[in-house]
Amino acid sequence: MLAGQPPFVAPTAQGVLMRHAIDPVPSLRTVRPTVSPALQAVVERALAKVPADRWPDAAAFAAALRGAA
Repeated sequence: MLAGQPPFVAPTAQGVLMRHAIDPVPSLRTVRPTVSPALQAVVERALAKVPADRWPDAAAFAAALRGAA
């Protein structure tokens, strides 16, 4: 939503899944340089490949978003 496009695009759903599994998460600030580094870090953690590296729950994610604002 912040970038105005999905982080991974491909012609098919299988292609999107493959890119999501293999490609690194693209930098939000590349397409939206006005996004703060703090917000970039919150979003990157939310999109982490390894589930244990993501926010533990929605409340923690929401708190991080408020802190980055």
